[in-house]
This record gives sequence, C-alpha cells and structure tokens, in this order.
Amino acid sequence: MTLATIPAPPEFRATPHAAPHSAPRANLPLGERLLGANVITRAELEHALELQATRGLRLGEGLLELGVVGEEELLPFLEQQMNVPAVRLREGLIDPLVVRLLPREHAERLCALAMYKVRGTLFVALSEPQNLQITDEIERLTKCKVRAVFAFRATIDRMLKRCYEDNFEVNTVTADLGDSDVELQLDMQDVSLSAIENLVEGSPIINLVNYLVLQAIRQHASDIHIEPSRKYTTVRFRVDGQLREMLRPRRDIHPAVVSRIKVMAKMDIAEHRMPQDGRFQVIVDGREVDLRVSTLPTALGEKVVMRILDRRRLTFDLHKLGLPTDMLTQVKGLLAKPYGLLL
Repeated sequence: MTLATIPAPPEFRATPHAAPHSAPRANLPLGERLLGANVITRAELEHALELQATRGLRLGEGLLELGVVGEEELLPFLEQQMNVPAVRLREGLIDPLVVRLLPREHAERLCALAMYKVRGTLFVALSEPQNLQITDEIERLTKCKVRAVFAFRATIDRMLKRCYEDNFEVNTVTADLGDSDVELQLDMQDVSLSAIENLVEGSPIINLVNYLVLQAIRQHASDIHIEPSRKYTTVRFRVDGQLREMLRPRRDIHPAVVSRIKVMAKMDIAEHRMPQDGRFQVIVDGREVDLRVSTLPTALGEKVVMRILDRRRLTFDLHKLGLPTDMLTQVKGLLAKPYGLLL
C-alpha cells in the first residue's frame, strides 16, 4: 500500500543515496570519476578495462565481477552519468501483479523487467535505459507510458528467472516493498511512510500494510479482511460484494501486521483478548480516504477488517443499475418523497 507521498515521476530517485559530493564532473569517463572519488584504485581500473576489452563487459560490470566495488557504490555514479534513475533490483521492489504486463519472451529479449506502476506510469528496469527503441517497444506491448530506470544486466537476468516463476506471488512484497502514494494522517500531521527514495530501506511490515491499503483503494475494494490460519495469513479484498483472496503472507508475521494496523488506527496494541475499533485516514493519489478498523480475537490470533470509505465513491448513478425505464421512474419518484423508507 504516498502504504507515503510519492513525488511526481520526474522526481523519482530509486537509489536512496545521491552521488557523492566529491565525485568529479559527470562528463568525465566513469573510471576517472571513480578514481577521483577514491572508490577504486588505478590497478583495479586497469584490470576492469582488460575485462572490458577481452570479454565485452562494460566497465561497471567488470568492476562488479572483480568484486572491488558493490552495486550501491556504483549506482550513484551511473545515475549521474546517464541522467536516469538507477536501482538495485530485488523482490521487494517488484509488484507481481505488474511484472507480467511484459511477456517473458519480450522481457528476456529486451533485458527488461517491469517493476511497478505509479499513476499510470510503468517503471521498467533496463540495462540500456537510454535506448528509445526499447522503451517504445515496451510501451507498444504494455499499452502503458514507460519510465526507464537503470539496473545491471546480470541482476535483471537473475530477477527475470525468479519473477516469471509460478510461485512468484504478491506475498513477495513482504520482503521490503514500499509502494507509492499513501500518506497516513496522524493528529492533523502528514507523516511520510514510504517515499520512493526510501523504497529499499523501509520496514517489511510497514511496507506490506501500505501495499495492502494502496492496492485495495486502487481496486475499489470496500473492505480488507486479514485472517490468521495455522499455516499462513489470508488477505482478501471485497470488490463489488465478492471476496477475492489477494495474498498469503507468512503466518509468523501476522502479529506484527496486526500491531502495525493498530498503531495506525490508534488502538491498544497490548490488548489481544478484546475486540477493538479504530480509524485512520490516508491520502492516495491526491484524494482523502477514511478507513474504519475492527479487530476480533480468534483461537489462532486476531482477525482484522478494514472498511474503506472513499469520499469520491460515495455517490452512484441510478442509471448504471440496469433498471428498466418504468421501474427507474418509480424509484426516482419514491426517492423524491420527503419521508419514508425504501428497501
């Protein structure tokens, strides 16, 4: 589930760190900039250049293979050099509901991995993010506006094998996902929960709860049900009156998930044997949404139900109910009466 306010996509920064202040100008070769920042030595640079010449590896890939520098150290320099966001891929950054928007055969051919969508924009990890032909083809295949971010080819290849497995489901977000745009409002103050810049640093439990809230609101769910069982926790959304199972997080994190929701709803986290009620408000995609929370103790742990009250969806059009014209006229006549009850 601003599950924190997201800056507009042009301000996206996938890495939690900026380029070092001591780094030389971006128009210098990458090797010289790394030398100037004392990240590598001259001997290590020469060795990496040999790999680049003999095996066709890029300089950054060669340095990673030699083990003289880590991805997190390289990414700020590459981000500055290419002028595109750079990210270290792992499961928590990838929405399983989004990754399959790009068919596997095309993803492998283009060395591309669809990560998640923010306000209609599909963020895609590419080893060549400046290649406009690739981004244009992905937009054609996915019918989405694409925002390219850089990731190392080896990392993309490794994650592609994982992300297209049958068991790569929504519960992988429990690893470390901090999805996009929810702001929790506490005591009249906006509290940023998971801004995009901190995606890779967020608490897994906070990020999971944020993800649930965000996805439920975007799927127009009226309720979120979180129920414990002996082997796992079941999360279901009620959409158009029907309960849909969304994911099954690990059973051992259920108490932490319940505690996080209680904190958001200003409930007593130490009370586990009595039912409780609470509420909180979030801002999702620029609109205010209220959530009413109820907890109920069971033999296997506390069950949680969150009722979603989206102010923009409180009104409806009678014409969309599909009533015959004569019946619709009768209903409108009854609704216009100053008193009475219509069932």
